[in-house]
Amino acid sequence: NIFQGHVPESRVAVLAKLDLFAGRHGQALRLLRQAEAKVPGFFDIRELRLLLARGLVLAERDPARARWILEDLAKFSLRQGHMAEVSLCYLLAREGKTSEARERIAPAFAALKKAAVGDLETRLWFWYDAFIFARIMELLGDSAGAREGFRACIEANPHTALAAAARAALKRR
Repeated sequence: NIFQGHVPESRVAVLAKLDLFAGRHGQALRLLRQAEAKVPGFFDIRELRLLLARGLVLAERDPARARWILEDLAKFSLRQGHMAEVSLCYLLAREGKTSEARERIAPAFAALKKAAVGDLETRLWFWYDAFIFARIMELLGDSAGAREGFRACIEANPHTALAAAARAALKRR
């Protein structure tokens, strides 16, 4: 394994990514905080920070820190900025700022769908953004939008824990 043989410090960040896929959000968060202390090879700080913010969102911990990271990425990262917006909308909706979340989410999700066609990183993580979009739609009382997001999550990567949660949410509807 290249991460174990050549860049052992990358192992922590790779395991954190796998934990996010598997739904072990608390474990992923612990590993991402460890990786943040010493940025591993093959990762840049923006990618690591995006993963950390997503871990914070999924584990429902430290929303102020997640928001700070996401706002910084949205403003200053050309590669990850578009991937921060949906999570920001989720935090807004959770804070009760539903009109602002409602105004921003449709363009943000449309931009992500468009970017996912040509950008591998966006496509790889689209399952996460689609699930978060669905959760936002639930918070906004938009059942049709929630179903659309859950279906998009499953279609993007049916093997993740969030896709399993999306399937369960669709069965409840």
